[in-house]
Amino acid sequence: IRTVYRKGSLHEKNHWQKNPDHLQSTNTHNQCWMAVGHAVRIAQSLGLHLPEDSARKESAYEREMSRRIWHSCVLMDRVLSMTFGRPAMISKSVAQAVPLPAMIDDSFLSSSSNHALGYMLKDTPMSMAFFVKSLEIYEIVNDILISLYSSTDASNDALAAFFTGTNSSVDVLFQHDHALMSWGRTLPPHLRISTYEWASNALFKRQATICRSRFLHTRILLFRPILTRFCLPEAAEGETGTVLDESLAQRTVVQCSSLCLRSAHDLIDLLYMNLTKDGTMGSLPAWWYCVFCKCILHAIRRFVSDSLLKICTQQPLSC
Repeated sequence: IRTVYRKGSLHEKNHWQKNPDHLQSTNTHNQCWMAVGHAVRIAQSLGLHLPEDSARKESAYEREMSRRIWHSCVLMDRVLSMTFGRPAMISKSVAQAVPLPAMIDDSFLSSSSNHALGYMLKDTPMSMAFFVKSLEIYEIVNDILISLYSSTDASNDALAAFFTGTNSSVDVLFQHDHALMSWGRTLPPHLRISTYEWASNALFKRQATICRSRFLHTRILLFRPILTRFCLPEAAEGETGTVLDESLAQRTVVQCSSLCLRSAHDLIDLLYMNLTKDGTMGSLPAWWYCVFCKCILHAIRRFVSDSLLKICTQQPLSC
């Protein structure tokens, strides 16, 4: 008890932060959730959530390490919030108070001055770019979960707006989609599939594959609530009182459902193309993406009509 309630250290914080990586793949979900929470509290007790903490570091290396440690807590908090369907512990304002780490690897950071050595290496692929882009996309995921998946009136109104066309919160979905597409367009070349950097480096290949998987998975999360309501029998007749083809709002619903299924189709293709014969993960992301895809396939067979499925698979989705 005394160990848990004392002020932690960076070493202890790293211990609690590494545990969830293992626990997330086991049946000990509550231990995983509690371990991340403890890591966050230790980081806050050390002042890592304060922007001035990293700003006053004497060297660029220390500054970047401070920001990386804090944002690794934010990342795990966002991942587990999405995985377990629980509210995030770190609010958006607290998470954004500390600047994101720079997309610069350790070898280009000075340990004696407050300036990075790699500022002139603008076109050099950096492995740290993957971490920073992961932080950005999971912030988008967190915004989507709050606005479309929370059990609040605002969340329900945002979904109902697509069927009634009367609520201005319909803009939320378009804002999320714009943020997601902007994220994809700003990916460095080595994090894009089918580039030279992607093909020539095994690490970059896996990072690019994971980035693409996360993009498609986030797009599914964005449009899935619309698809779910579209598949309900009462959605076509009860809420608007009009025939689907006569309503612009309903046509928007069809297009959102189409994008959702096309994203699922592309994600399944991506996972299938990167399967390894020896059973190892290879370039694939976390194992639960495969489980997620199986659930999507089951839902498609169970609820989606053949006509909508045909619309969704007419052309592949590109990032």
